[in-house]
Amino acid sequence: MLSVWCKKHSVNLDNPAPVLYEGERISSSRIRTRIQCGDLSQASAMLGRPFAILGKVGSGDGRGKDLGFPTANLETEDECLPPDGVYAGQAVLADGQRFHAAINLGNRPTFNGQSRKIEAHLLGFSGNLRGEEMDLEFHHWIRGEKKFSDATALAAQIRLDVQSVLENGPDRAPPTA
Repeated sequence: MLSVWCKKHSVNLDNPAPVLYEGERISSSRIRTRIQCGDLSQASAMLGRPFAILGKVGSGDGRGKDLGFPTANLETEDECLPPDGVYAGQAVLADGQRFHAAINLGNRPTFNGQSRKIEAHLLGFSGNLRGEEMDLEFHHWIRGEKKFSDATALAAQIRLDVQSVLENGPDRAPPTA
């Protein structure tokens, strides 16, 4: 129908061949499916960049700071998100600064959280980002979300998660056991 209309109104219509990934057409639904399944490497390959979400940094409960790992709590609307867990990535601030990040996506079961949150500990950052926009790139999965016996056990695991980000970089998956 569009082709007929364009021809009638002397409009040149360019209908390029579909872009393929692994022999199949790339589509937004295919990318969303890969994100929701946690296959960030394939989603990123189809996007041509790391999977990222944009949001505004909001207020949190201050638990991350109390544990020694302050977090930027990203507020988003209707985002397609990967499964709950801890991810290595990068935070890109509004001024273009980039920081490696340990990202937690989930309900915070150690503290009986009731709502899904996106929290990022930006390695090497100090300051207040509340109210600022931030892009959060999810590079790879580190571990699933887990309920810990107490805040001390959680802090010990977060230290290991941060070490994983530092040792492997946010763009490389850690070695598998």
